[in-house]
Amino acid sequence: MTKISIREPIWKTRSVGLLEYVIAEGTDIIDVDIQYRTKSTNLRHYPEHLYIDRITALSCPLVKHKGARLRIVPIALMSAKLPIRPNFVEYKIGTITVKIPIAKGEECR
Repeated sequence: MTKISIREPIWKTRSVGLLEYVIAEGTDIIDVDIQYRTKSTNLRHYPEHLYIDRITALSCPLVKHKGARLRIVPIALMSAKLPIRPNFVEYKIGTITVKIPIAKGEECR
């Protein structure tokens, strides 16, 4: 699991910017920790960690900001629960669907 800490989200679009190379080189699940605290109560605005799978994060829009390539990921796409990875790979060949089980210890890519 790739862990990313964010100081403050992009409030205008309710999203976060994640470095593309960290997503591309990381594992299948990304753990995003938004550490922003409100000034009046000093409580975290997003107290729980948020999770998103790598494929969904890579499908988000790409923006270049100060020389860095960022994927702008909406917070609404993230979940407070760990996504469940399937224990099989599904292939479609025409009208036939084949499910091949994944051996223990292998990554689902």
